[in-house]
Amino acid sequence: MRLATGELVKFASVDSFRLRLGAQWQNQLGEDKDTHTYLGIAWEHEFDGRAKASIYGYHLDTAALSGGTGIVEMGFAANPYHKSLTLDFDLQGYAGRHEGAKGSIRANYRF
Repeated sequence: MRLATGELVKFASVDSFRLRLGAQWQNQLGEDKDTHTYLGIAWEHEFDGRAKASIYGYHLDTAALSGGTGIVEMGFAANPYHKSLTLDFDLQGYAGRHEGAKGSIRANYRF
């Protein structure tokens, strides 16, 4: 990667070793078995994540990514019109080593 000032920064591969343990609870909505909400909680631990880079042949300080993160999620999934179409709306929050939130909308069609 080249910086705006012209220097070339070389990135090495990133090694990551993680373990995630969690549980998810699902609640069927009404008589319709194709629609449900879900809540989840998980703990993720990064054992030895390292990112390496160099500039002008000098190695930059290694970024260590190790530590624990708590994760909570909530979502809604449905098969609205056809058994092979699935829609999923999801929100996740992170606290600990990684902090933040993300949301996603997914559509999956199987044929």
